Amino acid sequence: MEVAVYVLLILTLFFNFVDLNEMCDAIKAEMSLPVAEEAGNLLEEVQKGENLKGLPAYPEIRAE
Repeated sequence: MEVAVYVLLILTLFFNFVDLNEMCDAIKAEMSLPVAEEAGNLLEEVQKGENLKGLPAYPEIRAE
């Protein structure tokens, strides 16, 4: 009987951890989206030669 309780406890903790892990991944993805957008905006500015204080444009820099 005690073994069954421990097994259920371990399974419950395992499945809760899996859900938390997925939730953390979703939060990280949402947080990285604005960062990726900002990086894309900066890359466009560099390609156009803007925001470089007089330096020439570098069109060979491409987003991957």
